[in-house]
Amino acid sequence: PVQDGSVQTELHPEAARRDPLYVWNEWELRRRAIQLTNLRQKVTTSSQTASSCLRRESQTQVYLPRESGTNTGVSTGTAPPRSVNYVAGLRGAPGSKMQVVNLVYDPEITIGRGR
Repeated sequence: PVQDGSVQTELHPEAARRDPLYVWNEWELRRRAIQLTNLRQKVTTSSQTASSCLRRESQTQVYLPRESGTNTGVSTGTAPPRSVNYVAGLRGAPGSKMQVVNLVYDPEITIGRGR
């Protein structure tokens, strides 16, 4: 099928010559002039001298470790001994006897040290 297509172009194409900084309001122009004169009067001063040009005066705070231990409470009686029953002799030869072993575990006793 044949279709008709048309393109419309501008009669006199012209680039946008609009200045975004252009202001026609007189009061806006006065305000900008005052801002520019105020900027010219501002001066940045520095206290750096020739002797201190590459030196930096900074202080750091260091927390030294304590010389004595902390005061923590001693846990006594908070973890009572636990009693656990195990059944021994369930596996093995058919003639072996079954025994109940009572194991008492004291969490206060660590390996190599007592209470």
